[in-house]
Amino acid sequence: MIKHFDLDKALKALACGTRRHIFEIISHPEGTLPPAAIKGVFRGEREVCVCHIVEKSGLANSTVSHHLAVLKEAGLIEARREGVWIYYRVNRRTLKEMKAMMAAL
Repeated sequence: MIKHFDLDKALKALACGTRRHIFEIISHPEGTLPPAAIKGVFRGEREVCVCHIVEKSGLANSTVSHHLAVLKEAGLIEARREGVWIYYRVNRRTLKEMKAMMAAL
């Protein structure tokens, strides 16, 4: 089943400065994290481990997990589990749809 993009949910998720900061870490890891923190490429997208997001943001693990859940529910990020680690990447399809909707306003 294809999940339809919800612009209101995405904008609400990004209305929080903390979530925007976390999204920035995920969307531009090269500018915020050392190269060793970036997990190669998965489906053409750079991934960041949650442990590095916690480290870079300076927030508690539980706080970061909450904000990541909101971003994921809004469709802005995707996650992949590898063993005990979870890697996050930007959902480019959602961003493309979001840009198109915003341009139509």
